[in-house]
Amino acid sequence: MGISISKAMVKNMNKKKNDSASMDITEEPVSDLPQAMDTFESGAHTTQVVVFPLQYIANT
Repeated sequence: MGISISKAMVKNMNKKKNDSASMDITEEPVSDLPQAMDTFESGAHTTQVVVFPLQYIANT
């Protein structure tokens, strides 16, 4: 299974490559050190309220 590319497509790619400014393709070095994990959760947050009767609190 091959990919067919027309002559016009190749010509267009070469034209873009020759006309464009050089791109910076340098990559940042990958650190072997452990990275901090982002634990912030986005989205709606709800607050849960628990109400105990006074009699329950007095008996504990």
